[in-house]
Amino acid sequence: MGSDLSERLKILNLFDDVTAHGGQKIVLKCGVNKDGATAKWLKNNKQVSESVNVTITQNGKEFILTIKQAQRSDHGTYTCEVTLSNEKVKCTADITVQEFEKAWRTSDWDLNSRNKMMKELRLFKPEVDPIRILLHGPVGARKSSFVNSIDTVFRGHITSRALADAGTGKSFTKTYKSYRFRITGHPGFLPFVVNDIMGLEKKVSAGAHNDDIISALRGHIKDNQEFNPGSPLSEGDPGYNSSPSLKDKVHCLVSVLPADKISLIDDAVIKKMRKIREEASDMGIPQVVVMTMVDRACPVVAKDLRKIYTSLKIKEKMEECHIRLGVPMNCIFPLKNYHEEGSTVLELDCLILATLTQIIHLANDYLSTIFENVERVNFKPTAEMAKLVANIKPTVKMVTQMASIRPTAEMEKPVCLTDNDLL
Repeated sequence: MGSDLSERLKILNLFDDVTAHGGQKIVLKCGVNKDGATAKWLKNNKQVSESVNVTITQNGKEFILTIKQAQRSDHGTYTCEVTLSNEKVKCTADITVQEFEKAWRTSDWDLNSRNKMMKELRLFKPEVDPIRILLHGPVGARKSSFVNSIDTVFRGHITSRALADAGTGKSFTKTYKSYRFRITGHPGFLPFVVNDIMGLEKKVSAGAHNDDIISALRGHIKDNQEFNPGSPLSEGDPGYNSSPSLKDKVHCLVSVLPADKISLIDDAVIKKMRKIREEASDMGIPQVVVMTMVDRACPVVAKDLRKIYTSLKIKEKMEECHIRLGVPMNCIFPLKNYHEEGSTVLELDCLILATLTQIIHLANDYLSTIFENVERVNFKPTAEMAKLVANIKPTVKMVTQMASIRPTAEMEKPVCLTDNDLL
């Protein structure tokens, strides 16, 4: 028996309020009693459009909205408006997205892990000692605070070797400064150096000049060189190193960005940073992002730093950073600098050490590749190798096979070898 044509349009199955963890799938279904109806999905009274993460489908009399991976931005009130001729019905419910149920990146927070990372860095033997790390980023990104935080971890008490910006909007760092670090109670320096540089600003005539940063990448800028934003350093200037060694060059480029202000960074500054990254990529230099001030970006993390890798907000800030700057997600490291603390904190130490360890390994991998390429180009057989070849005695089988070879016209053509053929 068919349905009553006089029956009014009505909803047969309603969707309820949903509470989901970040990354979980959410499906809303709204079914009606009549064929031929159309539906429109709204979020906070604005029409929902399909995207990579959101699909809108219809299965007969049922209308379906699917959120593949719940994000913080999916919070809201959702409505399905179904229309047929002059009839309209709707169903409404709220979606609440909580923090991730499981950490999306592993981290160790115990004292043994902290000490193990400290020991690894102390005993590390890089291809070039010291490994050189260059920090760059917009004014106010807390580059100098990151330097001080590294120093604090290794000294075991709060330090302020690098004078940090107090939020004036202008770069506090005026010179190209190198920092080396010691672990309290152990002799000698750690096998890396961190270079801090003037901050980037949107005006061409203000802040660090791109040409100066690129010169630093190539090892052309001497330590303590003062910057002139309107006039980048060039060959012949007193602070220009015209014959840099591999030790003078940068082995890892670190972009420092503030997590709470990524969306506010001027496009002109991002364009400068992308240009510097392109130059670094052409040189083969690895690049990472250190995302500071996570506590200001996420209240949950401000209360408990151990929740940094279950935080929806921090993950979204990393994705925003990935999109704007083009750095892969696994090369973006969120952390909190030492800022208000009066003594060292285990969680801060662990985050900073884990980030630093990754940077050191990336830089050393880059150096290993350089030396592998040099060895391949400069390969020369040793006397021992020549002796081994000379002592090879042909077998009867080898002689028989060689005797059976008949030269072809192609084989008799002269061959011209290039230097590349001999490598």
